Amino acid sequence: LYVTSQDGRTVAKVVGSTLQTVIASESLSADMQFEAHEIFVTKEEVIYLLDNLNNNRRILCINPAESLEPVVVGQIPTEGRSFLTDLFVTDGGTIYVADWDQRKVLAFHPSSETFTEVLQCPDGLQPLALLVQDRSLYVGMYEPTRGGRVCEYLLPPELQLH
Repeated sequence: LYVTSQDGRTVAKVVGSTLQTVIASESLSADMQFEAHEIFVTKEEVIYLLDNLNNNRRILCINPAESLEPVVVGQIPTEGRSFLTDLFVTDGGTIYVADWDQRKVLAFHPSSETFTEVLQCPDGLQPLALLVQDRSLYVGMYEPTRGGRVCEYLLPPELQLH
């Protein structure tokens, strides 16, 4: 189990009953420091962070088996306001990102610089959480007057990411 600190500046791993720091933002060069409140860790323990330090809106990848130096694998396009609420990485490496303000779910592959809009949330609903399993995208959504819900969307057989 991996977690970020309350200020998003440290990533830690639960080892036994204690938290062990994996990486602290202040130990990095200024251009690689982060403030990440969303984290995704693969089965291979590769760490992905949504970095919002100074409105960066970028995705960092840290593979502790290779190095503790983060690598920028994606920069979220900003068209107006944007607040990123979650990310999910598939076994094939496709990264899904939920954008609260734009009410969208975007997807991309690190080998490409282009994000594809996968979903525009309906009726004022805003995406909070993501899960991709098989060919289904599950989106936890919220609307202040109606509360929350989880919606399932069938993904195309092959999501073409440019």
